Amino acid sequence: MPFLRFELGDLAMRGRDLCTCGAPFPTLFGIKGRMIDIFRMPDGSDLHPWRLLDAAWPHLGWISEYRFVQETTSRVVMYLTTRRRPTDTELRDLAEKSEKVLGPDVEFVCSLVDQMERDPSGKTRPFRSLVHSTYE
Repeated sequence: MPFLRFELGDLAMRGRDLCTCGAPFPTLFGIKGRMIDIFRMPDGSDLHPWRLLDAAWPHLGWISEYRFVQETTSRVVMYLTTRRRPTDTELRDLAEKSEKVLGPDVEFVCSLVDQMERDPSGKTRPFRSLVHSTYE
Protein backbone atom coordinates (compact mmCIF):
# COMPACT_ATOMS: atom_id res chain seq x y z
CA MET A 1 0.00 0.00 0.00
CA PRO A 2 1.52 3.38 -0.93
CA PHE A 3 2.20 5.96 1.75
CA LEU A 4 1.04 9.41 0.68
CA ARG A 5 2.49 12.51 2.29
CA PHE A 6 -0.15 15.18 2.50
CA GLU A 7 -1.76 17.24 5.20
CA LEU A 8 -5.31 18.38 5.79
CA GLY A 9 -5.67 21.71 4.10
CA ASP A 10 -3.58 20.75 1.07
CA LEU A 11 -5.16 21.27 -2.33
CA ALA A 12 -5.12 18.24 -4.61
CA MET A 13 -6.24 17.36 -8.11
CA ARG A 14 -8.47 14.35 -8.53
CA GLY A 15 -7.26 11.74 -11.00
CA ARG A 16 -9.08 8.92 -12.78
CA ASP A 17 -12.24 7.47 -11.26
CA LEU A 18 -10.70 4.00 -11.35
CA CYS A 19 -7.07 3.11 -10.82
CA THR A 20 -5.29 1.62 -13.86
CA CYS A 21 -4.27 -1.32 -11.64
CA GLY A 22 -7.91 -2.35 -11.52
CA ALA A 23 -8.68 -1.24 -7.97
CA PRO A 24 -12.19 0.27 -7.79
CA PHE A 25 -11.06 3.49 -6.15
CA PRO A 26 -10.57 7.03 -7.47
CA THR A 27 -7.02 8.23 -7.85
CA LEU A 28 -5.12 11.34 -6.88
CA PHE A 29 -3.47 13.13 -9.81
CA GLY A 30 -1.28 15.36 -7.67
CA ILE A 31 -0.99 17.64 -4.67
CA LYS A 32 -1.01 21.32 -5.61
CA GLY A 33 -0.05 22.84 -2.26
CA ARG A 34 -1.29 24.42 0.94
CA MET A 35 -4.50 26.46 1.00
CA ILE A 36 -3.77 30.13 1.53
CA ASP A 37 -5.80 33.30 1.24
CA ILE A 38 -4.86 36.04 -1.18
CA PHE A 39 -4.88 39.53 0.34
CA ARG A 40 -7.18 42.08 -1.33
CA MET A 41 -5.54 45.51 -1.28
CA PRO A 42 -7.32 48.89 -0.90
CA ASP A 43 -7.04 49.57 -4.65
CA GLY A 44 -8.78 46.25 -5.44
CA SER A 45 -5.62 44.43 -6.52
CA ASP A 46 -4.60 41.10 -5.01
CA LEU A 47 -1.37 40.48 -3.11
CA HIS A 48 0.02 36.99 -2.78
CA PRO A 49 1.06 36.81 0.90
CA TRP A 50 4.25 34.92 0.08
CA ARG A 51 5.58 38.38 -0.78
CA LEU A 52 5.25 39.20 2.93
CA LEU A 53 7.07 35.99 3.79
CA ASP A 54 9.87 37.07 1.44
CA ALA A 55 10.12 40.31 3.42
CA ALA A 56 10.28 38.36 6.70
CA TRP A 57 12.79 35.81 5.37
CA PRO A 58 15.93 37.47 6.85
CA HIS A 59 14.30 37.23 10.30
CA LEU A 60 13.27 33.57 10.29
CA GLY A 61 16.26 32.78 12.50
CA TRP A 62 14.55 34.33 15.53
CA ILE A 63 10.92 33.78 14.43
CA SER A 64 9.53 30.43 15.57
CA GLU A 65 5.96 30.53 14.18
CA TYR A 66 4.14 33.22 12.22
CA ARG A 67 0.68 34.03 10.98
CA PHE A 68 -0.26 36.97 8.76
CA VAL A 69 -3.87 38.05 9.23
CA GLN A 70 -5.47 40.63 6.97
CA GLU A 71 -8.04 42.22 9.26
CA THR A 72 -9.21 44.87 6.79
CA THR A 73 -8.05 45.97 3.34
CA SER A 74 -5.90 48.57 5.11
CA ARG A 75 -4.50 46.53 8.05
CA VAL A 76 -2.36 43.39 8.23
CA VAL A 77 -1.16 41.91 11.52
CA MET A 78 1.75 39.51 11.76
CA TYR A 79 1.39 37.35 14.86
CA LEU A 80 4.59 35.59 15.79
CA THR A 81 6.26 33.52 18.44
CA THR A 82 10.00 33.81 18.82
CA ARG A 83 13.00 31.64 19.58
CA ARG A 84 14.58 34.59 21.35
CA ARG A 85 13.65 38.18 22.08
CA PRO A 86 14.22 40.23 18.88
CA THR A 87 16.04 43.54 19.05
CA ASP A 88 14.26 46.80 18.31
CA THR A 89 16.33 47.05 15.13
CA GLU A 90 15.16 43.61 13.96
CA LEU A 91 11.52 44.47 14.62
CA ARG A 92 11.88 47.81 12.84
CA ASP A 93 13.53 46.13 9.83
CA LEU A 94 10.77 43.51 9.65
CA ALA A 95 8.12 46.24 9.78
CA GLU A 96 9.84 48.40 7.13
CA LYS A 97 10.24 45.51 4.70
CA SER A 98 6.62 44.41 5.21
CA GLU A 99 5.30 47.97 4.83
CA LYS A 100 7.21 48.30 1.57
CA VAL A 101 5.43 45.19 0.22
CA LEU A 102 2.00 46.34 1.43
CA GLY A 103 2.31 49.93 0.28
CA PRO A 104 1.52 53.23 2.00
CA ASP A 105 -2.23 52.62 2.31
CA VAL A 106 -1.91 49.51 4.50
CA GLU A 107 -0.96 49.52 8.17
CA PHE A 108 1.37 46.69 9.23
CA VAL A 109 1.40 45.56 12.86
CA CYS A 110 3.84 43.06 14.34
CA SER A 111 2.38 41.32 17.39
CA LEU A 112 4.55 39.03 19.53
CA VAL A 113 2.45 36.34 21.20
CA ASP A 114 3.30 33.60 23.69
CA GLN A 115 1.41 30.94 21.76
CA MET A 116 0.04 30.76 18.23
CA GLU A 117 -3.73 30.53 17.94
CA ARG A 118 -4.80 27.26 16.33
CA ASP A 119 -7.68 26.62 13.96
CA PRO A 120 -10.33 24.05 14.98
CA SER A 121 -8.28 21.45 13.05
CA GLY A 122 -5.37 22.06 15.45
CA LYS A 123 -3.24 23.59 12.71
CA THR A 124 -2.35 27.16 11.93
CA ARG A 125 -2.92 28.81 8.58
CA PRO A 126 0.08 31.06 8.00
CA PHE A 127 -1.89 33.47 5.79
CA ARG A 128 -5.48 34.37 6.55
CA SER A 129 -7.70 37.10 5.16
CA LEU A 130 -10.76 38.23 7.06
CA VAL A 131 -11.60 40.40 4.04
CA HIS A 132 -11.66 37.93 1.15
CA SER A 133 -11.22 34.20 1.74
CA THR A 134 -11.90 31.43 -0.74
CA TYR A 135 -11.76 28.81 1.99
CA GLU A 136 -14.22 30.07 4.63
